[in-house]
Amino acid sequence: CAFQNVQIVYCAVPTSLDPGAGFFPTEMDNSPDMLYQIDLQGGSKSLVAIPEGNPNMQSLSISKDGRFLFYFNSFDEKLYRLQLR
Repeated sequence: CAFQNVQIVYCAVPTSLDPGAGFFPTEMDNSPDMLYQIDLQGGSKSLVAIPEGNPNMQSLSISKDGRFLFYFNSFDEKLYRLQLR
């Protein structure tokens, strides 16, 4: 997850998990992710993106102006930029 501010956070959420994956954290890294925006004050959540190429999103960070989210794709070991607005 990456905080945009004290109210908004963006989180990569696995598209699926095998049964028991939570017991072994290394097994959670094998699934592609979707990106959600969570409003911590209002409690709402919304799907922001299902990135092309089905990446496994790691090390999320947001640009200072809040326009872009950067992430490392552990499948191909490259850095990506996703436009937020």
